[in-house]
Amino acid sequence: IVHSKNIRSITNKAFISLISVGDFLVGIYLMALASMDLIYSERYCVQSKMWLTDKKCSFLGVLNTIGSQMSLISMTFLSVIRAKTVVRSSMSTSNVNKRAVLILSASILFITLISAAIAIIPLQREVEDFFVNGLYYDSSVKLFIGFPNKDEHSDVISRYYGRMQKRPLKWKLINKMVDEMFSQDYGEVQARRLDFYGNDGACMFKYFVTPSDPQRMFVWSILALNSICFFIIATSYMIISSASKQSSEKLGERFRKRHKATQRKISAIITSDCVCWIPFIFVCILHSAEVLDATEWYSMFSVVILPINSVINPFLYDDVLSTKVHSIIGKMFVKRQGNEEPAVQNLEMRVLSNKSNGAVQGQVGRRPNAKNPVKLAAVQVPNSSLTEQEEMDTNSVSIVSVNMSF
Repeated sequence: IVHSKNIRSITNKAFISLISVGDFLVGIYLMALASMDLIYSERYCVQSKMWLTDKKCSFLGVLNTIGSQMSLISMTFLSVIRAKTVVRSSMSTSNVNKRAVLILSASILFITLISAAIAIIPLQREVEDFFVNGLYYDSSVKLFIGFPNKDEHSDVISRYYGRMQKRPLKWKLINKMVDEMFSQDYGEVQARRLDFYGNDGACMFKYFVTPSDPQRMFVWSILALNSICFFIIATSYMIISSASKQSSEKLGERFRKRHKATQRKISAIITSDCVCWIPFIFVCILHSAEVLDATEWYSMFSVVILPINSVINPFLYDDVLSTKVHSIIGKMFVKRQGNEEPAVQNLEMRVLSNKSNGAVQGQVGRRPNAKNPVKLAAVQVPNSSLTEQEEMDTNSVSIVSVNMSF
């Protein structure tokens, strides 16, 4: 990033770095969750209530939410900038200036803050009446079992104190009244909050809500935001694909091959987003409409479906890793081919050995002609031999290619 000389380069690298940070956080979440699974696996049934109300579970939920939202929003910003760069090719060659750096810095700060806010807001005491789903009491308190919610607390409290107004109680008042109920025999009763991330052992953002959940509006807003992000990403890359196709059709075969490579990468980006988010959002809608109960699917979505983007993104947005993998595969294939065709190589060596030194030397320095054709590598046509429109098309294809490979 430091050595970038134009706006396109520094923007691409900055947002790819931000996507990498988000995917890295998701990776830490998955590894930490796997470690906790090894620790609690044999006694999870006994310790499940302690784990769901533990701050470590909340921390993992925050980590996963920040990582996934940061990655998704960064991909959205990057797709829009790439589409804008293709449409306005002059932007790609603009030099870095203070205004561009300030806009880029503000964008990165906005993405980081909005991702952190989405993850941290549900844990704030000021909004606990919307995001705390229940309380867990020590086993010595037999009156409350499991994770009693507000309605269950209100029922017990009304029976103890007598007639009460029929209005929702705040968690702060519930804690105070419960303490007064047990203060003579038990002293102050300790209760652990079942917060927003304690809805399942995977400690995931509570995407599955029903119309009765107080946090439903917040969750539906985030689902709408993620749906809009996916739509913007798909639309932006379709614009890039269309621009690349129109330009490559006016030029030679070399540019058509470049367009096909760009098209494959675009298809992979859109497909990974579809596989990751479309089924998940569809299930969330069905759960919210109470058509099905998807609570048991949290683990599958948190470990298998949603991390798909984080796993594939390094191959889609960074050519270093994908080029390395292709190189390794290519070397393996060439080595296998070499082992399968020793006879052909031996035959070529025998033919070469039968040629006289004079005949071989006579071939050296001979210019290619019609009888002795020589295959040449593809040579780029100088811009001076292109018309103005062809040169613009060439630049357009080059910009698309550069934007899709870093």
